[in-house]
Amino acid sequence: AFKLSVPYPNPFNPITNIEYSLQYSSNVSLIIYDLLGKQIEILHNGMQHPSNYTIKWDASLYSSGIYFVQLIIQDTKTIDTSHIVQIQKMVLLK
Repeated sequence: AFKLSVPYPNPFNPITNIEYSLQYSSNVSLIIYDLLGKQIEILHNGMQHPSNYTIKWDASLYSSGIYFVQLIIQDTKTIDTSHIVQIQKMVLLK
């Protein structure tokens, strides 16, 4: 079970916690997008082992608004190139 939880606190100012869990070792990308779909930050990009993870995102450089965190997991257990993608919405209030 791969899971991207709802960030907390949400709404936040300026730091939020992003939690996700991995069922087995996978290539993981954790990316932040603004409301227009522009990629603004990559929080993680690489291999991770099965576990629960928490990453703090400090949005103090960004303006108030809606942001999205996207978790992309490349399945390394199978020979195909399937991906699991999950997205959660966050609200930054300053």
